[in-house]
Amino acid sequence: MIIGGTEEITQSVAEYSTAVVGVISKNPAYLMNSVELGQPLALTGKVRCFVQGQIVKGDLLVTGTISGHAQACDFALHRPGCVFGKALENFDGDQGEIWILVGRY
Repeated sequence: MIIGGTEEITQSVAEYSTAVVGVISKNPAYLMNSVELGQPLALTGKVRCFVQGQIVKGDLLVTGTISGHAQACDFALHRPGCVFGKALENFDGDQGEIWILVGRY
């Protein structure tokens, strides 16, 4: 999820976005601001995340070319503020879902 778009936060639509803020959590361990409308947003912690391409456990993650998906960071394309997590699992496919740690790295 990124800051901006038509709402306060919006699904990412471009790779290496520096507006990235977190990942929608399907099963939050702790829910702050529960009276607010919208889906739970993980700003930090362990969550499932949609991913694309080859990812190796420990890779830094950035927004991907597929809307709402993460991809491994290529340091030749890195920009400050674009990394939002680390992969906790390997992935080698077109699209899928893995466990990640959300945070600023």
